[in-house]
Order: sequence, then structure tokens, then C-alpha cells
Amino acid sequence: MSLTNSRKGNKILKRYVFRKRKINQPKSIFRLALEATLMLFSGGWLLLYLNKLPGKYDGSEILGQASIDFISGLSQLIDALVVFISFSLIALLATLALLLSAGALWRILKIIPLFLRKSEKISRTVNR
Repeated sequence: MSLTNSRKGNKILKRYVFRKRKINQPKSIFRLALEATLMLFSGGWLLLYLNKLPGKYDGSEILGQASIDFISGLSQLIDALVVFISFSLIALLATLALLLSAGALWRILKIIPLFLRKSEKISRTVNR
């Protein structure tokens, strides 16, 4: 296959890998002014709303309660992780104990025929 298009004859189609970046048109002055005005009014209304909140919402009290809740939640999380890790460790140790016991039994079963053969050889030599 060639890179040329067979319908258009010998004309080579140029494919540009790196195309020129489009030049971003600057925003119009009206649009910039509208954006600035909307942002200014939104910020002002938010400040007025926050200023009219009742005094019962004391920031330092809320922050103190939130930090106490965060620390207690963090300690509960650490306790849960310790319990989970200890359970996982016990499960892994039990699995290791079962594997070691099964391996030992398998080796014993392999040794028994060898031991019986050896004892037969010894008894044959003694009987002669």
C-alpha cells in the first residue's frame, strides 16, 4: 500500500503531523466586564449571607468539635486496622501450621516404604 491516493493519480496527499496551533482570540471587553461584575456581586452576596448568620454558630466551637470528632474517628479507624491485621495474621499462621503439618505427613508417608524396604534388607542379611 502506498501513501498516495489511487483515485487522484500521482498527487501525493500531505498529512501534517504537527499542525499549527490556533491563535486564541482575546475576549471582548464587554465579556470581561460582565464576568467581573457577576463575580463581584456573587462575592458580595455571599459575604452578606455569612455576616447575617446567627451568633450561635461560633467558629471556634464548631472547629473544636470537628477536631475532636476527627481524632476519635481516627482512633477508631486505627483500632479497627489493628483488629483486622491481627485477625489476618492469625489466619495466616493457622494456614502455615496446616501446610507444615500436611507437608510433614506427606514426608512421613514417603519415608515409611523406604524404611520398610531397609528393614527387609537387614532381616535378609541376618537370616543368611
